[in-house]
Amino acid sequence: MTLYQDILTQVFNFILDDARVELSERITNLYSCILVNHIWCTTGYQILWKAPFSLLHKLPCTRERYSSLVSTYLKCLPPEDKIQFMELRIPMNFISVYSPYFNYSRVLKNFSYIEYQHSIFHWTQKNLSSDLEDDETFISNHDFVSNILTKHFMQIIKLKKIEFLEFDHQQHHHLNLNLNSLNSSNCSFMKFSPKSSIYDLTKLPGANEFFGNITSLSTYKILDSIILKGLAKICHSIKDIYINCDETNYEGWSTLLNSQSNLLHLKIRTKNTNIPLIKNALMNKVNTLISLSLIPICLSMNIFINCPNLHELEIMENPNFLPNNELYQFLSIRFPNLEFLTIKLLHSSILFPYFSTFIQNHSKTLKYLSVTCFQNHLLIKTDYLLTYSSMLIEFCSNLLEYIGPISIKHIPSLFNQCSNLYRISLLSNDHYNISICSELEEIGNLLPKNLMKLKIPSEYKFTANSLERFLQCCEDKLVKELELDISRYSLDLQIILEKYRMKGVLNKIWVNIYILYIYIYIID
Repeated sequence: MTLYQDILTQVFNFILDDARVELSERITNLYSCILVNHIWCTTGYQILWKAPFSLLHKLPCTRERYSSLVSTYLKCLPPEDKIQFMELRIPMNFISVYSPYFNYSRVLKNFSYIEYQHSIFHWTQKNLSSDLEDDETFISNHDFVSNILTKHFMQIIKLKKIEFLEFDHQQHHHLNLNLNSLNSSNCSFMKFSPKSSIYDLTKLPGANEFFGNITSLSTYKILDSIILKGLAKICHSIKDIYINCDETNYEGWSTLLNSQSNLLHLKIRTKNTNIPLIKNALMNKVNTLISLSLIPICLSMNIFINCPNLHELEIMENPNFLPNNELYQFLSIRFPNLEFLTIKLLHSSILFPYFSTFIQNHSKTLKYLSVTCFQNHLLIKTDYLLTYSSMLIEFCSNLLEYIGPISIKHIPSLFNQCSNLYRISLLSNDHYNISICSELEEIGNLLPKNLMKLKIPSEYKFTANSLERFLQCCEDKLVKELELDISRYSLDLQIILEKYRMKGVLNKIWVNIYILYIYIYIID
């Protein structure tokens, strides 16, 4: 690729990803670009066709678009595959004997099996279904198109990401596999069927080549242990595992975890309060972990004591895990490289003081701290919050981003002591409105110069005068424009915010939409 094409690629990617413009308009703009000349065309079409299924999924009225997309890919099939359509007496005019100028299959980068199967469903329904009551014929036609087209994709493309679904009478399974530079010669087993099916992956043709390079595995529904045990025999280099399901038996996951040689990222989302099989499988695997997420805490935490490389930790309080010696032991240890910490509390947290101590133990390395409530509102005891706020200010001066509660009187000190902060999202511990006029004016004089985002909760009220004095300080002190997120409702506040946005002090303003509409109407 020449420098000119490389620059064009960056420009076209920007056009397609520009969130300020409606997606349909972005696509239209990019189509206009590829009509300029041959180089623009050969560069731009690769951007449009790198993830077409996901792209169409975001647009309204996509059924016809899905069908057209499948028709285009069918035209890219080699002649020997097109001939197979005659066996089902499928008219050749649906796929054409001529191939398009570009082989669109070769530029596919992100492949969503869910949306892909939706597309084939709509195509089959439109072109091959004369009687919707004939389920067996419809399924047969659908599976034929799915298998032959999927095999075609797997023969010629290198995927970065692939998703596929299984369906049965009771539930559907969603398995998301992230693949790096994978090229498989046979993928005919990836087919849509409403009937129950269990796959022993080791018996599938080309399984070792297809699954052997998987580095990331995510599931959002219960998978049969046979599938997981099959993966365990083939995949030994999975670095990222995301388990998001509520199983009664984690035997398959235990086998899969045991077979991994270098597990780096582990996320578990479950309603189960205790999963001992996972604990046993992880005993000798956690020393390589660099990120861990447990929502909620569902494992015996003492197995994570030996995680010297842990860089990121996310945990949620579990009401079924009452304080015990094991949990105390975990909260008292130190991870020497921990920089990202996310703690999700319950509405009224009995463990908040222990989490506070845990934060203090890692204050020297922490750069990003988030302490939020899983439910709608925090309700922390006043003395707990005061102690926590003092600890935060005294020990966490290295923070770059903070999301969480703090007592009102400690807000100015937070801005003063944590001078490296560039993102601050304050959470209220009160159900009622409380004035922060004096605090707002005071923190204006203590602003970290690199502050880029500030979120003030709706429970904190202030006057237009105090807001303007704060923004005057922002104008004098801040290096970059500020993204301000507030929830106050008065028109005088909106006018001041707009004034400083026009002056270039504020970048984005997140306010109440209804009042903003009134303000725009009045100004116009």
